[in-house]
Amino acid sequence: MNYIKANRIACEAQLRINEFTDRVNVTFIKDPDGPGYILIGTYTDHDGPGQMWTEHLDRYSTDCDLFVSYFKRRKDWLNAPWKVQYECFSNGIHPQDFDLGMIS
Repeated sequence: MNYIKANRIACEAQLRINEFTDRVNVTFIKDPDGPGYILIGTYTDHDGPGQMWTEHLDRYSTDCDLFVSYFKRRKDWLNAPWKVQYECFSNGIHPQDFDLGMIS
């Protein structure tokens, strides 16, 4: 994995995630433990800023599908007001299971 390919994957991930939420910022860093890069999606939820999801990019990485799918499965949660996120979290509703229809 080279810098140009990692950058292309990160940019594509950001564009695809922006189609359903503007609450995720995608970046990447050189993996300090070996070859490759780490794709990072940071977001703010009911716990505050600094929440993140990462995926290792190595020479076999070809796209961002798996990375994007993590956020897509949680799009309703990411777009919900933080108060709603907190109430759902307090009631044991997993972000992946959250649906906008749950808001009354």
